[in-house]
Amino acid sequence: MKKLHYLFKSLLVILLFTSCSDDDSIETISEDRFVSNISLSKQNVFIEDEVTLKFETNNNETMTIVSENADVNLIPVSDTEYKISSTKAGAGYITITTTKGEIEQIDQVQVIFNAHGTEDYVTLEGVIVGESNRNSLLLLHGEPDEIQQFTASSTNETTGVVSTINLENWYYLSKGIAFTITDTSGLISQAKIYGTNWAIDIDGDIKQGSPYTGSIGTLGDFSTGILMDDVYAQNGIPTTSGISGPSMVFYRYADLNTSAAGSQIGIFNFSSDDVDDYIGKDVTSIVFL
Repeated sequence: MKKLHYLFKSLLVILLFTSCSDDDSIETISEDRFVSNISLSKQNVFIEDEVTLKFETNNNETMTIVSENADVNLIPVSDTEYKISSTKAGAGYITITTTKGEIEQIDQVQVIFNAHGTEDYVTLEGVIVGESNRNSLLLLHGEPDEIQQFTASSTNETTGVVSTINLENWYYLSKGIAFTITDTSGLISQAKIYGTNWAIDIDGDIKQGSPYTGSIGTLGDFSTGILMDDVYAQNGIPTTSGISGPSMVFYRYADLNTSAAGSQIGIFNFSSDDVDDYIGKDVTSIVFL
């Protein structure tokens, strides 16, 4: 007799945006099959975090559970509860295979482990500029300390038509990071890393922020300072540079990440009164978009 195979990919991603709780737990809808009520404590986490997988079984004869990603560890708590962890960033499906007689059913859930810092100037703290959205930011980092809404405008050089767009800055003061969100699409359009103590003005109320502690690719981290000397040595002459404020200079690099050529920009800000005077200057913040 031919063995019957059934594959169930639990729609956890969809449920993420419709049933968020305080602990970001998510569940599948119980159905009349060998495995039901699959739940993950979280789906999108950092590598130091641990995820709890729970499910119920009914009327099956055998069961196996494996991860398709060798870096993802499965530790059994019971037959129907597992702890999931990883020491490396990456995603993978956890596959639960159950059988009874000639019937085989396969259930899959996906877990994503994120690394801190940035290696590519596209992803910061698990948030991908241009791809991640407001909901994924919430699930990974929670509510921001402050939100600042504003409107940006641009003029078409050919037609002279002025267009506007509504944006939000989400500030995580203690983490030293901020993200800009396009209001209509909800997409993350920009990420900012603060290298020193910083402050923002929210309707006249000054809020203080801490420096970012994660790593910035091959530049290191801000614990001992990142010098513009190293930025220049690694990336060369900036695409553009200029004065961004009182005693504040920016160096703007197009295609800082070659794998995202044509769609990625990195901006390094530092204190100086002269655009060409970067030697010995500490990077105060980094923006990528």
